[in-house]
Amino acid sequence: MHRFVFESCRLAIQLCVGYFPDGRARHRTFSLKGINPNATADDLAAVVRALAPLLAYPIESVRLVRKYALLPANRYNRPVMKRQSFPICEGLWMKYDIYLFDADDTLYDYDRAEEYALARTFACNGLAYSDEVRAKYRVINAGLWRQFERGEVAKSELVVLRFARLFGEIGVAGDPSAFNARYLVELGNGSFLIDGAYEVCKVLCEAGKKIYIVTNGVSLTQKTRVARSPIEPFISGLFVSEEVGFQKPQREYFDHVFANIPPVEKSKILIVGDSLTSDIQGGAGAGIDTCWFNGRGKENPGGIEPTYEITRLSEIASLGVA
Repeated sequence: MHRFVFESCRLAIQLCVGYFPDGRARHRTFSLKGINPNATADDLAAVVRALAPLLAYPIESVRLVRKYALLPANRYNRPVMKRQSFPICEGLWMKYDIYLFDADDTLYDYDRAEEYALARTFACNGLAYSDEVRAKYRVINAGLWRQFERGEVAKSELVVLRFARLFGEIGVAGDPSAFNARYLVELGNGSFLIDGAYEVCKVLCEAGKKIYIVTNGVSLTQKTRVARSPIEPFISGLFVSEEVGFQKPQREYFDHVFANIPPVEKSKILIVGDSLTSDIQGGAGAGIDTCWFNGRGKENPGGIEPTYEITRLSEIASLGVA
C-alpha cells in the first residue's frame, strides 16, 4: 500500500520573459524555499505581491510545489521522490490587456524637455534666459493648461497666449506666435524618458499587452517625441486631443479611444497618468481602472481616488494582483 509524506514545499514564481516565433510564451521559474506547508493561498499571494515590484518581468503565474515521498508497502525498497504542483491565484497576475499611458511626466520627462526647449528657443531668438524666466513661464503655462482641461481656452490660443503673457512679465518685445512655433519643434526634439519607461513598455509589449499614448499635448510635439524615442516600437497608437476633437477628462475623448483600440472588456483596460484631474478623473468617468503615477510624492487633495497609486513605473507590472 502506498502512502504520501510531504517532505517540503516551495513557492515557484513563473515569469513570462518573451515569446517564441510560433507565439508560445517563454518562461523562467524562480523558487522561494522554506514556505510553511500550512500557509494559505492568501498568505502566499501576499508574499508574491511584496516581491513583484522588485522583479524585472511581469508575474504570469504562481504555483506551490510540494515534494513528497511515495513510500511502497515493502519497507526494504527505497521510496520514490516526486513533486506535486498546485496553482495559486493563477491567472490573476497582469490582469490588464490594454494600457493607456499619458505622455508628459508619465512616460516622458517633460521638465527636462521643457528646460531644453526654452533654453534653445530663447538662444535662437537672441533673448536672455534664466531660472527666473522659466519659473514665470511655468506658472503661466500651468494655469492655462488647467483652463484648457476645463474647456475655458482653446489649445491654439493657449500655446501663443502663454508666451504673450510671459513677454509682458519680463518686458520683452517679440512675436509670441513665431516663438511658440520654434519652441514646439525644440520640445519635440527633447524626447527624454522617465526612469523605467523603456523597461516597463518593453516588458508589457513582450507579454502581449497593447500600449497606447493618450495625451492632451500638442500633436506636432507628441508625434515628433514618440518617433524619436526608443519606446516607439512598443506603442500601438497615439491619441492626441486636438486630433480627436475632445480632451481628457471629457468622456467623448475616451469614447473615441475605445472605438479605435481592440475590443476588450473595460475591466481589461488601465490608464496610467500623473494628472488626477485629467487622467484619473477621465478614466474613472469612462469606467476603467486608473493608476496615478505620483513620482513626485504629491498629496492627493481628495475628491478623486485612483484605483492604484505608484511612485515608480516599475510597479505597473504588479498591478491587479487582487
